[in-house]
Amino acid sequence: MELWIVATLVAAGLQVSRTALQQHLRGNLSPNGAGFVRYAFGAPWSIGAVVTAAVMGHNLPALTGRFLATIALGGAAQIVGTNLLIRAFTLRDFAVGTAYSKTEALQTAIISTIFVGEVLPIRGWAGIIISLFGVVVLSIKGDVTRLRTVLRSTGDRAMWAGIGAGSGFAIAAVCIRSASNSLGTSQPVLRALITLAVMNSIQLAMNGTWLAVADRGQFRAIRSKLNI
Repeated sequence: MELWIVATLVAAGLQVSRTALQQHLRGNLSPNGAGFVRYAFGAPWSIGAVVTAAVMGHNLPALTGRFLATIALGGAAQIVGTNLLIRAFTLRDFAVGTAYSKTEALQTAIISTIFVGEVLPIRGWAGIIISLFGVVVLSIKGDVTRLRTVLRSTGDRAMWAGIGAGSGFAIAAVCIRSASNSLGTSQPVLRALITLAVMNSIQLAMNGTWLAVADRGQFRAIRSKLNI
């Protein structure tokens, strides 16, 4: 089995687990507070993986200004996308938020075509449309009433929050890929680890600064939630 297939399957499973845990934290925390927990615990692991690779003798590529700017934009876009997704759930329901946020794949393809010059073949566009349809079907659980709810949401704030979440994730995906490809190493796993470590660190700094300035009470709530 090719590496990308294994990586995709593992990533999908971990993403589901991450989202479930983040939703659990939302019981007492704001979206930014829950995000801070995610980055605070994720950054040390990703940094540790890069340090381990260096100790094992892998040569780490230099981080250019272009790389740092691109991955910072991607990290910020991911934060915004996550907050908007949670906002969509709050405004309407899971079906609406999920259905519209999953326009991410379509938006990613459009952004890549316009700004990166990567044009998908017809079968690629067809695959995106089919997968988007599948997500909508799964999100409504075959209930026509829920489908009407999704369709009736057109034009309301939940729809725009969901589409905005998809945009945030799409921009993040394009930036992450571009930043990773700009690193001067042919080892895809090492590129991925470095990109993740830098992005998590930047997100931790961004989110931590925002909480320190605008919502300091979240630090107390985090300590209480995690029994620290």
